[in-house]
Amino acid sequence: MFTRSNAILITTLVASSATFAQGYPDRPIRLVVPFAAGSATDYVARTVSNAASPLLGQSIVVENKVGANGVIAGADVATKKPDGYNLFMAVSSPISIAPALQKTMPYNPIKDFSYITNLAHYSFMLYVNKATPVNSYKEYIDYVKARPGKLNYGTGNMSNIAFNSQMRGQYSLDMLAVPYKSESDALLALMSGDIQSVWATVSVGSEHVKSGKLRALVTSASQRSPMLPDVPTFEEIGAKPLTVGGWATLSGPAGLAPDVVTKLNDAFTKALKQPDVVEKLARGGFVAAPSTPAQTLQFVQQQTTEYMQILSAAGVKPE
Repeated sequence: MFTRSNAILITTLVASSATFAQGYPDRPIRLVVPFAAGSATDYVARTVSNAASPLLGQSIVVENKVGANGVIAGADVATKKPDGYNLFMAVSSPISIAPALQKTMPYNPIKDFSYITNLAHYSFMLYVNKATPVNSYKEYIDYVKARPGKLNYGTGNMSNIAFNSQMRGQYSLDMLAVPYKSESDALLALMSGDIQSVWATVSVGSEHVKSGKLRALVTSASQRSPMLPDVPTFEEIGAKPLTVGGWATLSGPAGLAPDVVTKLNDAFTKALKQPDVVEKLARGGFVAAPSTPAQTLQFVQQQTTEYMQILSAAGVKPE
């Protein structure tokens, strides 16, 4: 039976929630980044959070929580109280790729997070050692096909795995994967000649190309990167593009108050539209990509489905 006391309780709860949202944030916000300081994800997190912090009136403290390709960081935030003080740089590896590679997950990537906004899309490039006798993507594919089972590629994260899986599937390439702790480690192995190629972000590999130690053959982005403007796109060379991609979204634990989500979305959207932020992201090989919470959730759902299909088609099975 609905009584007057029930009505008072509901009114009190609604008022309390509204008061909380109006006063939010009243202390520093923790932003958990699933990869190490200096990584591509860390670069995006610090660039955007530094711009959003003044708009929120509180500092945003970046915490790098490394392990299990980002899954440990995701599990940390997913289990926190949904009060807006624990946020997660929800990137493709622990959100859309991990479920296709792991039989058991400590969280549901869709149900256990409140998605706030897209932050950025990453540009990846295919890098080869300068001693490898190829100067184009087509030459690389032909080179690998002529040496089935004899060439190695490096992976430093799950996005690297996804890029190589789709490329191998498209061209029926027989290559051996060599895992490394990070993209940087994989590129160091590439420069030393231990492996023959690496798909990695432009922000991590560009300096090695500029120094002449590596060669970049193609970019996954729809436009050339200002960091390496001589590297063509798939469209420009007439090759079938790889549809997987790297991206970063902002999320929190499931159950964030709508007003808190709105406040965070507003601040980060404004930050992502600031010319200096757009420029700094571009210099790092990223494209600012603000979105509404609904658009962000839809994007993550679509990416998760696509990654599952691509990795399954490539013969990758969860372990």
